[in-house]
Formats: sequence, C-alpha cells, structure tokens
Amino acid sequence: MPEKEPFQLDYERYAINKTLQKIAKKLELKTVLEVPAMGLKALPSLYSLGYAEAGCQIDLINPEPSGLAAWKELGYTVNSIHTKKLHQLPIKDNTYDLVWNFASFPMLEHRKELLDEMKRVSKKYVMILCVNGYNVGSPIHRTLHKINKVPWTHGDKYFLYPKNLRAFMKEAGLKIVKSDVMNCPIWPDTVGFRDMKFHKMENTQQKKPENIEWEANTLTYMKNKNYPSWIKAMYTFESIPLPLFLKHTYSHLYYVIGEKQ
Repeated sequence: MPEKEPFQLDYERYAINKTLQKIAKKLELKTVLEVPAMGLKALPSLYSLGYAEAGCQIDLINPEPSGLAAWKELGYTVNSIHTKKLHQLPIKDNTYDLVWNFASFPMLEHRKELLDEMKRVSKKYVMILCVNGYNVGSPIHRTLHKINKVPWTHGDKYFLYPKNLRAFMKEAGLKIVKSDVMNCPIWPDTVGFRDMKFHKMENTQQKKPENIEWEANTLTYMKNKNYPSWIKAMYTFESIPLPLFLKHTYSHLYYVIGEKQ
C-alpha cells in the first residue's frame, strides 16, 4: 500500500541531514555505523544520509531493502550487516569513529548490553538520538494513546528526557561531550494523530507500517539538489542561537554524544 511522507518529514530529514553534517565536521568523522537502521513510520534506513553527505563511509545494521534501494538511487554505497542479536554485533573492537542509534533505542531490548556493544565497536564516539519529551506535543500524544486505548508502543518513557539518557550513558562509562537538539520547526511534534492512523491500520488487519511502499520527497530534493525555499527558511529559524532550555520546548529530537575513556 503506498504512503507519502508528509511535509513535516520532508523538513525533518533536511534538518537531521544538516545537523549530522555539522557533527561529522566537528568530530572529524570518517566511518559511521548505525545500529539498527530501521524506519519509524517512514521510508527506513536513511537516517545516516547526513553523515554520507559529509563524506563518511556508512555501515548499517539490519537495513531494509527499500532503504538500500533509496541509497543506491541517490548514488551512495553503503555496507549492510545483518544480525539477530544487536547486543552481540559481528564486528571487531574499535572499528568506527562513531556508532549511533536513531530514535529506536528506547524500544529495543537489552539496552545496557547494546550500549556496551556500541561502545566496544566504536573507536571514540557513541551517539543516541531520541524523541524529545519536553516538546509541547508530547503530552498530547500520550493522552491520545489513553483516549484511544492503544498501548504505548514507543519504548521506555525514561528516554524521552535528555538528563536521563545522559545519566544512562555516563553509567556505561562514556564521557558526555555533547547534548543538544535538532529538528526544531514551528509546529509541535509527537502529537500522535498520524500514529493513531497506523495503529488503526494494524487493528483492522491492513498492512503494517513496515510493509508500506513509502514515497519520500527527500529523494527528489537530494537528486535535484534543490530543496523548497520554505525548508531552507525553517532551518534558518532553527539555527538561531537560543538557550537550550528554550529550544527543548519546541525541538522534536535531542541527541547525546559520549566519548570512550
């Protein structure tokens, strides 16, 4: 069943890519591993694109075929690694400059063991990105789950908050070198109406989100090297240097980067 990514995702992908490019330059990254490379109700396995645009070699754990096809369509070569146990990666120690996870960490099992594995295969940096629970849309999303009597499917709520993730990473022996936000447009995130749509699809025995044929405008924008002016303008707004506690109220995502000791 076809499904088109909404305009919010068009902007999200642009903002994420721009931020990852800045991180790659700042940390002088050359090799990056994404664990796992899944999709959260969107065209999967594309969240490391910003690192690829910065010139990094990208390896993906358990990428989806549709995502790999999109990488090929954009002209990038990525390596895919498949494993049944994320907390037992078939990778040698100290292989990548950065090992990271996009937004799925709270939903995964064996999180402590997984973080230890991410640290083991990293030469220096580990990065985890999560949905921001301080965003004004977050309580609305949780309320919609209750109203619709849909179980919370987005993982441990503990990781909605940056201070908790920082503490978790510190306990794993990582030194926190960066804690910041990304994807900060003017509209709220995680409100949940779109999420309820997919839950209803599953309840009525329609195709699950992971089986949807996604259409992503980002692929067209990147191939033509021409993003809409409104996206560029929104990112200019996002880039205004404001105190982090203010940005937490409207940022959709936050990330923490730890360094191996």
